[in-house]
Amino acid sequence: MNRQIEYIFENDNGDEITLDVEYCISKYRCATYLQPSEGGEVEIMSIKRNDVEYIVSEGIEQAIIEHIENKDDYSDNEYFEDEEEE
Repeated sequence: MNRQIEYIFENDNGDEITLDVEYCISKYRCATYLQPSEGGEVEIMSIKRNDVEYIVSEGIEQAIIEHIENKDDYSDNEYFEDEEEE
């Protein structure tokens, strides 16, 4: 399920830029004795400004991902893969 946030940053001219970011987080699978944990990665689906696709530098994209990782609590059940029945 995709989520959306509003991300604000200052460009090189000091102007405040507001971006609408759509992202998803891959399902998280807890570690087991035989397998390390995996998933939980943020994937940006789109970045828009005033409903128009907006291209950002890798640095800004990484800052957006870090912002999402720090903001999102990952507590929604949708992020966790169901345990397989044995």
